[in-house]
Amino acid sequence: IQTCADYVRNHPEEKLTVAALAALIGYTPGYLSRKFREETGVSLSTYIKEQKLQYGALLLTTTSDDLSVIAERLGFCSRSHFSDSFHRFMGVSPSEYRRRHS
Repeated sequence: IQTCADYVRNHPEEKLTVAALAALIGYTPGYLSRKFREETGVSLSTYIKEQKLQYGALLLTTTSDDLSVIAERLGFCSRSHFSDSFHRFMGVSPSEYRRRHS
């Protein structure tokens, strides 16, 4: 499970799915999902999204990339989906986060 978590954390710009991670680790998707939740207290899909959003926060403060570019790099389907997800996770909009941390 730690290997899976490390992989997710180190590859935020990749399209990460439970099935792909399970194949990488050598587990079935169902077993990986169940085991990941047992050991971390959070679902694997939630963990993937949170890691992508944390990396998005880093990109917001270390680049001048437009939000749509960051959203695309992280695999979000649109700028608005990234912004909504970011706001729910971080408590502020991406623009406000960039303004406060730059």
